Amino acid sequence: MFYRFLLFALCYLPNAQTNAQTNAQTDAQTTLPIAAFLSLVEKESPLAKQADLPLRRADEQKRMARGGYDPTVFSYFDDKFFKQKDYYTLSTSGVKIPLPIGEAKIGYDINNGAFLNPEAATPTSGIAALGV
Repeated sequence: MFYRFLLFALCYLPNAQTNAQTNAQTDAQTTLPIAAFLSLVEKESPLAKQADLPLRRADEQKRMARGGYDPTVFSYFDDKFFKQKDYYTLSTSGVKIPLPIGEAKIGYDINNGAFLNPEAATPTSGIAALGV
């Protein structure tokens, strides 16, 4: 009987110790650290995504507000040409720069023609304009 117990102990105990180490290793491999769990929740949770929406909306509104102060370039051209006759040509171009106190405008106008409205008349070299 003693020999059976000794034989059982010699065969089983080394195997049991190896199984215990293997189980500990697999438990360590399948256990998720708390930092990894929280990062997964932050990335995949619908509530976390919903909580992030107001922050994104605020960033977009701030970006749009900054774009309100971008300068704009404009140009306008109109003419009338009929029966080989140049009735009039109206041309305006410039830059508008939005400011907190208003809008700065820098422009250049050239208007000419035989039947030009006197209100739109400019010198032949054109006229520059600067205003706030």
